[in-house]
Amino acid sequence: MTAGASGAEAWLDGLYDVERTGRMGPPTLERIAALVEALDHPEGAYPVVHVTGTNGKGSTSAMTAALLHAAGRRVGLYTSPHLEHPAERIGLDGRPVTPEQLWTAVGAVAEAAERAGVRPTWFEAMTAAGLWWFRESGVDVAVVEVGMLGRWDATNVVHGQVAVVTNVALDHTEVAGPTRAHIAAEKSGIIEAGATLVLGETDPELRGLFEREQPGRILTRGTELAWSGRRPLGLDGQLVDLRTPWAEHPGVRVGSLGAHQCDNAVLAVGAAEAVLGAALPEA
Repeated sequence: MTAGASGAEAWLDGLYDVERTGRMGPPTLERIAALVEALDHPEGAYPVVHVTGTNGKGSTSAMTAALLHAAGRRVGLYTSPHLEHPAERIGLDGRPVTPEQLWTAVGAVAEAAERAGVRPTWFEAMTAAGLWWFRESGVDVAVVEVGMLGRWDATNVVHGQVAVVTNVALDHTEVAGPTRAHIAAEKSGIIEAGATLVLGETDPELRGLFEREQPGRILTRGTELAWSGRRPLGLDGQLVDLRTPWAEHPGVRVGSLGAHQCDNAVLAVGAAEAVLGAALPEA
C-alpha cells in the first residue's frame, strides 16, 4: 500500500463513526453538502436509484443494480454495512472496488474536506467517496442504499430519479419518533418532487406521508407491481411470476428463499424498469 493510501486510511479511521459508537449528533446534511460541493458535485453526474426501508433495502438494492448491469448499463452500488473491509460498500458492475481504489477515493474526499473546512463523520466520508468514485468510473446509473431512515441520512445529498421504500416498521425510534408514521415521514424524505416512487409499504394510513413529497408517479407493491405463483426450488431459491407496468415476467428465478424476497424482487424489477423507461430484456 502506498504512503498516500495509508494516509487516507488513517484519516478515515480518525473520523467519528456513528456505527461504531451508536451515538448521533444533531441531524444535519451541512457537512456532506459541503463535501460534494468541494468535489464539484459528483452526485449530479448520473441518475440515482435511492433505496430505503426497514427491511429488504440491501437485497432490493443489490437486485436493482444487478438487473441494470445485466441490461447493459454501467452501474455503481453503494451499500452498508460491510463484513470485512469498507471497500465492500462501493461496487461497480457487480464487483466491489479494490482497497487501493477506495483509498484513492478517500484521499480525494480528505482533500475536499480540507478545502471545505469540514470534518465529516466516517459514514459521510464513505458516502462522498462512493459518489466520487462512481463519477470517476463513468457509471450510467448508481443505486444508493440509505444508511439510516432517509431524510437526514448522508446519502440524501443525491437526487434520486427513482426512490424505493421497501417497507416501514419500528426502527431507530430513538431518532425518528415512537410510531410507524414517524418512521415513514423520515423515510419519505428521500423522495424528490417529480421522481418515480417504488413503494413496497402498503399500509393505506401511511400513504399520504409519501404522497405529500409529490412524486411524479407511484408504483405500489400489490397493484402496479405484483407477484404471483411462487414455486419453491428447495435450497436453490424459487420461481415467481412478476408484473410491472412495462411487462409480465413469468417464471423468474429468485435465488433467495421466502415470500419477502419475492416482494424485494418485484420492487427491484419495477425500479430498474422505471430507470430504463422500458421492460427489462427477458435474459
